[in-house]
Amino acid sequence: MTQHLACYLMEPRWLSSDPVFKVFILKEALCGIRLGGMLVSDGAFICVMRGVQSVPGLPGRVKYHKQRADRNRIEIEARYSAIDPMSEEFLAGDPANFRVVRPEVAAIEIRGKPTWWTGKLDSGSLNITFTNGSRKRYIIIDRQDQHRLVESLDWRGWPAYLRNGIAIMPK
Repeated sequence: MTQHLACYLMEPRWLSSDPVFKVFILKEALCGIRLGGMLVSDGAFICVMRGVQSVPGLPGRVKYHKQRADRNRIEIEARYSAIDPMSEEFLAGDPANFRVVRPEVAAIEIRGKPTWWTGKLDSGSLNITFTNGSRKRYIIIDRQDQHRLVESLDWRGWPAYLRNGIAIMPK
């Protein structure tokens, strides 16, 4: 299968688990596969660990679930590596998988400031405005280069722009 450029995004939700997606950036569509919950993100894991340090036994359980989430992510990415993101098989693999085709998108805004959602351990947010006026917000998890993301979208003809500059993230 052809290697497609991809980024990792988390969909913030208030009353349920925050799913993490690997989103392939194609010329004709953005195609996402669900990798698991927020513990797939190293930044979210650090944030959770800060909150549970004082609870006996809890840090070990969270570390166990992080290792499990990482193993699942590797398995899911391997399973989808041979599947064309534009195929029906790609969407059928998980009800949360998605495909956003370019004619549905009015704009993609990438905000460079880290969000409070992961304790500012992310690379900002990606907001999609659809032609029908609806919006979808994702958090760009961990340390990803927003300029590269905007360039990748722009090269493929997507209406993307960067807002609030770039966040300098320590390594």
